[in-house]
Amino acid sequence: MKKELKILCISIGMVLIVIIIGLVISLLINKDDSLEITTFEATITDITNQIITVNANDANFIGEYSFEITDDTSIIYLGKEISLTHLTNLISIYNNFEITFSGEIKETSPAQIENVTKVELVVSPSDVNIVAYINNSVDSEEIQVIKEKIEKIENISSVTFKSRDEWRKEMSESNDIFNEVFGYLEENPLSDSFIINLDNLDNIDEIVSQIEGIDGIESVIY
Repeated sequence: MKKELKILCISIGMVLIVIIIGLVISLLINKDDSLEITTFEATITDITNQIITVNANDANFIGEYSFEITDDTSIIYLGKEISLTHLTNLISIYNNFEITFSGEIKETSPAQIENVTKVELVVSPSDVNIVAYINNSVDSEEIQVIKEKIEKIENISSVTFKSRDEWRKEMSESNDIFNEVFGYLEENPLSDSFIINLDNLDNIDEIVSQIEGIDGIESVIY
């Protein structure tokens, strides 16, 4: 009798352990599911070390927010992950971002967002310029041939020639330091180029690769 009672107690104990483990797992799963993933649009106003401050321009998010870039935060530009340094350089050109997070918002000033998982730059095809620099040894006839080759590439909407003198004038007018430096130079060190726009951004890497493969193209940036 005692042996049977002991076996019964052990069985009941094992059942209780299984139930408790099941409840713990269920709580953990429900806890993970309760972390709502939220995305809002914003403009970046400051990047200091790993801290980004933004102004939200979303109907559900109004005001100033800040958050930390961690190892779990992806920074996305044109479908690719980039560094925080690259992002810092880009905000002088583009400033429409989507911020995705799954943490809490602390009521501080500015409000602090926890667990930001993604910062994505939102761009349209008209926002993105591909700049193809031409080798300085190329003459005017060859430049026209290169332009025609670029125009034949699928998904390209426009190709505009920009001379090294135009670059020099633009840079001199935009910055006094550039103007002073160019004043000391006897020759213009810049290169002629093509400013290229696309119909869409689906295959931008492939397009850049094709442009880079054209004879007379020195380098391509975007």
